[in-house]
Amino acid sequence: MRAMRGAQTLPGLLRDGLLAALTLLVALAVAAAPAIAGPRAAGSVRAQVVNGYPADRPVPWQAALIEHAPDADGQLAIFCGGTVRDAWHVVTAAHCVEDLDAGDFTVGAGFVWRDSREATLQRVGVAAISSHPSYDAETVDYDVAVLTLAAPLMPRAGVVAPLPVVEAGTPLVGAWARISGWGAVFSGGWFPDELQWEVVQVLPDAGCAAYGAEYRPATMLCATARDRYGVIDACQGDSGGPLARLPDPADEDAADRLIGVVSFGRGCAEEDYPGIYTRLSHPGIHALATHPSPPPRIAPTAPPVVNGTPSVGQTLSCDGAGWSQAPLATRTTWLTAELDADGEIDEAWIVGEGPTLTLGADAQGRVVTCEVTAWSAGGWRTQQAAVRGPVGPPLPPPPAPPPAPPTPAPTPAVPQDLVRPRARITRRSCARRRCRLTVVARDSGGPATRATVRYQRVSGCPRGRRGRRCRRVRTLRARAVRDGVFTVVTPRLAPARWRFTVVAVDASGNRSAPVAVTLRVRAR
Repeated sequence: MRAMRGAQTLPGLLRDGLLAALTLLVALAVAAAPAIAGPRAAGSVRAQVVNGYPADRPVPWQAALIEHAPDADGQLAIFCGGTVRDAWHVVTAAHCVEDLDAGDFTVGAGFVWRDSREATLQRVGVAAISSHPSYDAETVDYDVAVLTLAAPLMPRAGVVAPLPVVEAGTPLVGAWARISGWGAVFSGGWFPDELQWEVVQVLPDAGCAAYGAEYRPATMLCATARDRYGVIDACQGDSGGPLARLPDPADEDAADRLIGVVSFGRGCAEEDYPGIYTRLSHPGIHALATHPSPPPRIAPTAPPVVNGTPSVGQTLSCDGAGWSQAPLATRTTWLTAELDADGEIDEAWIVGEGPTLTLGADAQGRVVTCEVTAWSAGGWRTQQAAVRGPVGPPLPPPPAPPPAPPTPAPTPAVPQDLVRPRARITRRSCARRRCRLTVVARDSGGPATRATVRYQRVSGCPRGRRGRRCRRVRTLRARAVRDGVFTVVTPRLAPARWRFTVVAVDASGNRSAPVAVTLRVRAR
């Protein structure tokens, strides 16, 4: 599984001040623990995650994050991987557990098959989750988390054994490393019943140039390899799994250090797009990954509630969010949204930040909610209130008795307009992570009355359970500049390729054929 890019980002206030203090706090709390020798399994087994061979015995340091209920086939529902750091801790990716609590899943180790046939399988609960406080769901930066187990894993030679984390600042370019997991055998493909593994090589930063600003050399590294079957890479379902350095490339069983965590990538095993891994030699990431007692991430205990009358001109408050510990910082974000025919949120806009919101005229007819994000030294979580609304018109003063309405004159019959308008995009550009489009729409009976633009991210989305949020379709209504000419400016978008689809509507409700264009949004 590759990382997803969500909408949750750290506010600027915390990035420059509080977050630096949190990262320092984690780093200072790391104790000098004795090194644990890496496992040395007997024999040699060749296998690949993509285009390769299955393992015939456990990878001793490999862990699996497992849902409580089995999947549709009655097998273990593995959604991410991890690495056994010691008997009480497992290192994984922050995006794997971003929206989960400790009681939502278990950790498994010492097995090969999903059907849990093996007596060597150890499955324990999770007592606490600790994510890096700098983790950013949009950029997938600082994508690392440490799980504290509810019971220790029992060491067993060749079956369950810890893998120590690489020392901070260690050069890694050119290192050979082993990847493993139960992820898909190709992009969008089926998930194997048996554990897969293979060996890749860490590339120089230039080897990740195709990712552009998505790749951050300080906190990420990329790795790949090629054999007679093709490019070797992790895939969907492998997120959080190990990138285990081999002291000798010829001895594929003798991993000595954990150097990376499977994070994200473009597809699986694509040319010019190696897999991206969290760099555990980064001092700030290393501090959390090796912490003897990592601070627990804050957890929600009670959702916020929107109080007040949802009418234009009225002020609402966001109250009552409960947390498992006192937050070091919080942020409240307000959103208005439209609902589809099923009552689900179809289009949402961020309309303000802070504990209160005064409803403007543009919120009328839409529902409103608030989100509260809280930070601790062990990471952040977000809670959303139940929606209120739809927002009504301004509350009127006591009305006077209305006069009797005049009898309207009969409306003459007019021929029904059945001709669809035509739309075209005349200008498009992207700058400072915002895109601007100019649309010209014409109709046989005159200019079109309105135009809408739907946009969707088409590159750089993560793998796995959070990918749907990254790829969701958003809608903007274009602003009329003059008759038949519309313009639209998007919010700030993540650096990636985006597809924009324009539809114009005339006064009779006829819709034009969709017109689409794909634009690249760059970091600067």
